[in-house]
Amino acid sequence: MANEEYTRSAIRFAADDNTLTLLDLSPSDDSFKPVTVGLAIDESSHGSGIVILKKHAPNLNQEVKIQVGKLAPMMAECVWIKDLDEHVVRVGFHYKD
Repeated sequence: MANEEYTRSAIRFAADDNTLTLLDLSPSDDSFKPVTVGLAIDESSHGSGIVILKKHAPNLNQEVKIQVGKLAPMMAECVWIKDLDEHVVRVGFHYKD
């Protein structure tokens, strides 16, 4: 499921402990209606990596609205997905805003 074509353009740093990430998988307007939550693992000025249950993960290249910790919700694209086990995946997002 990993997107081998994606390359990072910013330095990543570890997220603060227990930083939750809220995801709206079907953004349609200016509202933010999160339907699932993940745990932020790392962040940068251009994106973030989170750990989430596989059954709640977005599809590769899917646009979502994301809120990482106390940041305002913003549009992002799922740019890579890596299976960690049969139930958990690590997902990389690139911020669009």
